[in-house]
Amino acid sequence: WMAWPLNCFMKLPEQTLIPGDVNGDGSVSVSDAVTVLRYAMGLIDQLPKPGAADIDGDGNITVGDAVSILRMALGVV
Repeated sequence: WMAWPLNCFMKLPEQTLIPGDVNGDGSVSVSDAVTVLRYAMGLIDQLPKPGAADIDGDGNITVGDAVSILRMALGVV
């Protein structure tokens, strides 16, 4: 019989996060900003792509991040 390698799992490629694209649809929109605002206010418990929400990189997802995403969506960066 043939010995199988212990590490037979293949690592999947990581998806690239688009800063501000919290819902993962490929674009930054007002909907992303509203979702982050709802999260920051405690109205929802989790985000679909939390890594894309921390715009200022301080380790926290806040109303400031939501405002930054809104500015990105409106093209007022």
